[in-house]
Amino acid sequence: MGRAALGKRIDRSAQPPLDVEPVSDLTSAAPYSWCMFRRSLVAAVVVLALVSSSAAVLPAAARTNKAVATHKLIVAVKKTLAPAAQKKLAVLVLITQNGGAPAGLVVTASKPRTVFNANSRFSRVKAEIDSSCKGHCDASLRISGSANHKLEIVPSCQPKGSSFVCSRVKIVKVY
Repeated sequence: MGRAALGKRIDRSAQPPLDVEPVSDLTSAAPYSWCMFRRSLVAAVVVLALVSSSAAVLPAAARTNKAVATHKLIVAVKKTLAPAAQKKLAVLVLITQNGGAPAGLVVTASKPRTVFNANSRFSRVKAEIDSSCKGHCDASLRISGSANHKLEIVPSCQPKGSSFVCSRVKIVKVY
């Protein structure tokens, strides 16, 4: 073929119509169909991922629907000292379960504290008067975690300067 044959234009109006589309139209339709295939493939993968993740979450959600019962533990300090000494008295309360790390709170006569317990294991409640105390400055009590409790710490202490001298500290279970 020479240059003259390549530059020659074909008149399609003179030829009978063909049932097949011209090659140029087929090549322009191929990117569109490939693009649609990719979109449908991505949509199918997303739907598959959603279905598989929801199947993995459903058993976990079914297990967490059980009712969680919380129990209250109220800790207070009984007022046994003069008002001026009562303001200085602070009791550290440590709550442990099965030898684990303790939860701690500071209780004063004017500020009782409430602790919420989400399980029903036994707890050890230990009360300690602050570090400036001399004598018997701590007490301990084991309680059940399956009920509400109110504990009252009864210190038998006398103020001596900036510290306390205690003969006994009791933890009384009110209910």
